[in-house]
Amino acid sequence: MLLFVLRRRYGCKIKAFLLGAAVMLVFALTLEAMIHQVVLTSPAGVTIQQNIFLYALYGGFMAALFEETGRYLAMRFMMKDMYSNDMNSVMYGAGHGGFECMVVLGVTGINNLVLALSGPPVGPTNVPGLQEDLTAQISSYPTYMFALGIVERISAICLHIALSVFVWKAVTKGAAYRKYLLLAYLIHFAVDAGTVIISGYTGAVIFEALLLVFCIALLYYALKMLRHAY
Repeated sequence: MLLFVLRRRYGCKIKAFLLGAAVMLVFALTLEAMIHQVVLTSPAGVTIQQNIFLYALYGGFMAALFEETGRYLAMRFMMKDMYSNDMNSVMYGAGHGGFECMVVLGVTGINNLVLALSGPPVGPTNVPGLQEDLTAQISSYPTYMFALGIVERISAICLHIALSVFVWKAVTKGAAYRKYLLLAYLIHFAVDAGTVIISGYTGAVIFEALLLVFCIALLYYALKMLRHAY
């Protein structure tokens, strides 16, 4: 939906959307995941996973490093032909966050649906009652938790669009805006690390509500900066 609105109303390039999705796939879901596989299976990784604060710092650092670096490289070297239209930064963010949303909600939803609708496995691996237990767990899962998953994705898309605007300004508008690149790294790190730590103390509903308010406010600031930068 956002893709077509940005394309028709603001003349944004579809290439920007696709680059956002590609960076998420390559830098976050592939390269970052490969590093996690190495680090978290090492002795140091065991220590990290046993300490929530270390795990939060590690996860936040890695997410910010890979995603913001990928965002910067894409905008610096692959979007030069789009610099005349600042709204392409929003299009990029929509692709980046939208692809992540599709992976997180889509894959999880499909897996749960297949499990709920499929019959019990056939053969010696069939454990009596296992399928029924798993299906019951899914069926008894609180409805509001599914809603929270959607709210969390809305927050993530707002965040990715805002960070994309920050990095875009740092790339296209000169030294006065370079601070926004560092800000993008810091905000991404803080949000991801904070998610791990704070959600354990506030509860899911309160945390997601606070995160949504923050991300919407950040998006509002970014779009306001986009409109009034020149």
